[in-house]
Amino acid sequence: MKPPVSTTPQRILEASIKLFNEQGFQNVPAMKIATHLGMSAGNLAYHFKTKNDIVLAVFPQLADEVRTVLQPGVALLPRDAARHQISIFRTLWRYRFFFNSLTTLLPADPQLQAGFLKLQEMFITAIRDLFDDLIAQKYMRLGGPGSTTMLAQCCWLIWLSWLRMEHLKYPRKEQATPASIEAGMELNLTIVGPHISKRFASRMRQDWQEALNVKPKRSNVAV
Repeated sequence: MKPPVSTTPQRILEASIKLFNEQGFQNVPAMKIATHLGMSAGNLAYHFKTKNDIVLAVFPQLADEVRTVLQPGVALLPRDAARHQISIFRTLWRYRFFFNSLTTLLPADPQLQAGFLKLQEMFITAIRDLFDDLIAQKYMRLGGPGSTTMLAQCCWLIWLSWLRMEHLKYPRKEQATPASIEAGMELNLTIVGPHISKRFASRMRQDWQEALNVKPKRSNVAV
């Protein structure tokens, strides 16, 4: 089967994502995108008049991919939970320029801001539902009204901070390194670990180390 033909708008979007990720949204003028693709500024402007128009076109693609990885599709066992998180980290990394430029992008565009807030709410709700499922399966204990929502919010904040922290180390890495992903997983487990069973946490760590092909190491996480 032949691969699908890449259209000019698709090529522009992929090149823009790459350059924005590597150099930062603010540091990539439209001319640089055109030069990277070997096209004129006028040809680029024919498809996307401004960089903000490019971001508006990227966002639905971003939202669809995030929505897909947020749904594990199975009852979460440790192996499922490990691979589910790895998929989330990799997807967020693919669009790290967007999450790392929120304070620049959102105030300038109410439509984009509304879309992001909806995406953020979807993300937190999906993680909360996964926690509720773990509680129902007796893998997790968490008390108090709204506690799963607050824990899901903490996870979201950790993942956003992880993106910034790791991007400073590896600005030009097309994919997040296994070591980067594991660092994010350990950060997340720091706050989630005390609420899940010791066996579940231990198996989940073993499974993500196997999936990422990283060496086991001692952890101070209390589970």
